[in-house]
Amino acid sequence: MVLSGSVGGDVLPLIREFWPIFTAIFGAVGTLFFQAVLPDTWKLKIDYVGKHLKKRYLDGDIVVDSKLSRRYDVESDEQLYELSNSLWDEFGTQPTGDNDIFQFTRDRGGKEFSVMVTLYHESGSENDIQIDSADISDVFTDGGEPPRKVTGIRISVSDALPYSNLKDLLFREYDLLRDIDNEIPCNMEGGTYSLTCDSGEPPQINHFFSKMNISSLSASNDNTHLKYDNDGIVVKNVGEGQVDQVIDLVYKLVTLYS
Repeated sequence: MVLSGSVGGDVLPLIREFWPIFTAIFGAVGTLFFQAVLPDTWKLKIDYVGKHLKKRYLDGDIVVDSKLSRRYDVESDEQLYELSNSLWDEFGTQPTGDNDIFQFTRDRGGKEFSVMVTLYHESGSENDIQIDSADISDVFTDGGEPPRKVTGIRISVSDALPYSNLKDLLFREYDLLRDIDNEIPCNMEGGTYSLTCDSGEPPQINHFFSKMNISSLSASNDNTHLKYDNDGIVVKNVGEGQVDQVIDLVYKLVTLYS
């Protein structure tokens, strides 16, 4: 028993001293094993799950600035001042800027989101409008300018979102944007969506690209365009049926690289 105790007393300090070396060796061997044996899809899944758990339970919530927007073409001949007045009444907010930008907040499931509705008009389109009224005060109702014809509307929903609820809140942004779409008092044809997320931290992948003098990652699939750089993630030209998949993709990218 004395001999055993003596040996144990000699061995334990050695184990404590060399334990960091052992763990480093085993970790390196494990990493090489995963890289050599596992398929790429499994390696990506393990990396994703590991980073998700780290962000969720160790790092705490990171804040992600998000914006989902859509551009619409106006099918009817709406004049700027008429549509501005209608939106003013509908949303209870005064237009800012050139009498064509509306900013307000809307609640969605207990979370307030910022909303911006922007009206676009063709430059010089007032020359195409025939003025038949003899009463000039009926014509120049938009700050003394000839009437301008609205050609497009852009709706965007944005906010600073916590990582733990990011995917759910992105879907709420999507629902809210479609609700605002239905409240616009004119006939419109919806175009594609654009989704932007910025975690406030440069993505880790930039470290590797910088060594090759590459400042950003850009890729396209059919008509959809993805860009990832220090400004965050931007996915453009997203069709109606692709929004669900793109939200899931953006969430995974934020998890992996932010």
